Amino acid sequence: CVAIETKEIKRAGSLFTPGCKPVEVKPAAIPGRVKVVFETLLPSLCNLYTQMIKCRTKVECKWEGDAEDKFCVRHVSSTFKDMNGKRVWDRHAAIIILNAIVNGERKNNKQN
Repeated sequence: CVAIETKEIKRAGSLFTPGCKPVEVKPAAIPGRVKVVFETLLPSLCNLYTQMIKCRTKVECKWEGDAEDKFCVRHVSSTFKDMNGKRVWDRHAAIIILNAIVNGERKNNKQN
């Protein structure tokens, strides 16, 4: 649902399943831009937090010109909180993301 690729790294990843829908969409302060918010739950990594962590990702996008295919991501920010509202440390959030993504896709934890 959300894939971010930088010019330098040439990598993309998604924390969200293909059917994920935004929980919030609203115009940004700058005309021609829109803010979209996605949320997902991810497994925690230690006893410092609850068993699941809520990842809230805000994406600010804009259209360049009149063409629909000129859609650009301008800013992305994520916050991580446990189910009690406690903020997750940045280094722990990075580990949670790395544990959730494999080869640019969210891990499938289903047993065969």
